[in-house]
Amino acid sequence: MNKMKPSKKILFACPDMKIGGISSSLAGWLYYLKQDTDFEVDLVVFNDEFDSKYESIKHDFNVIYLKQFRSLRLSRYELKNYPTSWVFQFFGLLLLRKLHLQKFYLRRKFKKFHFDKTYDLAISFANDIVKRQDFVLSNDFVEFSVHATKKASWIHSTIDNIGMTRKYALSRYKNIDFIVNVSEAGKESLLELVPEYAKKTVVVSNPINVKLLQEKAEMEISVEKNKGEFTFVTVSRISPEKRLDRIPEIAQKLKLKGFNFHWLVIGGGKDLSHFQALCKQMNVENEVQFLGASSNPFPYVKNADYFVLTSDVEAQPLVVLEALLLGIPVIATDIPAVKDIVIEGENGYIVPKDSIKIAEKIEEIIVQKRCLKGFSFHYDRFKTEFQQLLKN
Repeated sequence: MNKMKPSKKILFACPDMKIGGISSSLAGWLYYLKQDTDFEVDLVVFNDEFDSKYESIKHDFNVIYLKQFRSLRLSRYELKNYPTSWVFQFFGLLLLRKLHLQKFYLRRKFKKFHFDKTYDLAISFANDIVKRQDFVLSNDFVEFSVHATKKASWIHSTIDNIGMTRKYALSRYKNIDFIVNVSEAGKESLLELVPEYAKKTVVVSNPINVKLLQEKAEMEISVEKNKGEFTFVTVSRISPEKRLDRIPEIAQKLKLKGFNFHWLVIGGGKDLSHFQALCKQMNVENEVQFLGASSNPFPYVKNADYFVLTSDVEAQPLVVLEALLLGIPVIATDIPAVKDIVIEGENGYIVPKDSIKIAEKIEEIIVQKRCLKGFSFHYDRFKTEFQQLLKN
């Protein structure tokens, strides 16, 4: 009688499940593994505050909250909500960070903590922000606290953006079996830094549940499109590297030339009210709407003529992949990872990281009434790439 082969056990570790590209990518992986494989999957977090978009994960997966490490990941914007002892610890960690000693403190903490489960693959799904000495815990947890046959660490940003150094990379990934990049451009830049890690550096694309994406995109929205009006949409959290400040500038240039357009910006962040006020100040509040965060931005994307990415830095913009899968062409700033997926004049345009140049491209599109819809786009590379991590 043949015995059933036991399913693989996989652990994901991530600081939290707040809004952002890393959480979206992780959610995609969790549901892909649940629906398309028989793997047993656990998720470890250090903060149990889940954005509403990811609340279902608490019920659909085995989520392990390591609350004993919660005080190591505090936000300076919410200090008044924390216990006094946590506030003191926050400033203590801040001092250690300035002295470049925080990493030694964290390693000691995780070396003393032993997780009582064993896995075939343990994944740290968030990268440290080296230039800020911001260690996100998941790397140290996977390396020092978890027993696993293989260990992997994801990098979601370019090494320049996170300030990765050769010294850091050599130390951080010394005991890791796979260093996972989400784009070829990311892999190439990492190997320029540490070529000796070439054999364990791989590319695994972000997963997207296309069927679910399309279903969500069909839901009704309240924003109506006026006849003859070009509509643009941007989905992004509000943070400096996303360069959403370019949008009011571009809109003002287009309005002064008399163009008829509407631009929706979907995404939350502490500076939301600032951007809303900025649009009013620049007299483009009717043309540009910062709508805040949404658990389902896809109907807005589906109903737009173009998706616009204004970022200075991206490793692999998941929002661009989602737009293309919905058949919406993209105008994207010149980022290496975008060149893998945006084909000039076929499914979009790549423009310099400059407000004037972006405005000129949009003006050109409106004047010439360019519509690139109707292209085909398939993106399922990640399924075979992920299997590399599970091979014996």
